[in-house]
Amino acid sequence: MATSGTVPTDRRSRADWVAVAQELAPAFAARAAGHDADDTFVSDNYADLRRRRVFSAAVPAELGGGGASHPEMCKVLRGGGVTSMRRSTVSCADSPPTS
Repeated sequence: MATSGTVPTDRRSRADWVAVAQELAPAFAARAAGHDADDTFVSDNYADLRRRRVFSAAVPAELGGGGASHPEMCKVLRGGGVTSMRRSTVSCADSPPTS
């Protein structure tokens, strides 16, 4: 899958994590039926998430993470189709949607 370069390679730049999730979502959706039919784990989705540094998105930038805000992560979780981070939606339940 070609990437648009949304995730910066240097840690001084800030990624658009919503855009990253939107870029990953079509591949996740395309593989979903196969995983459901075969009852297989979505390890390929996890690999994509790791490669794009999504797991560190909410870690403060000064600590080496992506520096995403709480509202930004809620947008990612609500609309990005990010497989493994759905567990965090509970923390977003009380956050008002942002546009």
